[in-house]
Amino acid sequence: MSIDPHLPEPTTATVTRTNSGWVARIYGADTLLMTETPLAWGGVDFYSDGLDAVARAHAIPDGYASKGAQGWDKTPDGSYSAVLHRLDLRMTL
Repeated sequence: MSIDPHLPEPTTATVTRTNSGWVARIYGADTLLMTETPLAWGGVDFYSDGLDAVARAHAIPDGYASKGAQGWDKTPDGSYSAVLHRLDLRMTL
């Protein structure tokens, strides 16, 4: 997913359960919701299956990433949250 360059920079991703299932939400630096993406995930084993669902849905904006599975924290309400970091596209493997 690409983000409009005129919008605030995305800073946080959350995965939360709604009445219609699990969704990934991206919040901007202004703390407002930027996008919400439905996930095909049953709510079991977030650190493998849940993160795979986030990747399959392309829920994290292009050019951003979390710090892998260890970058996601489970919140008291059962959601998962991560800080997003801008990738340095000048670096190569």
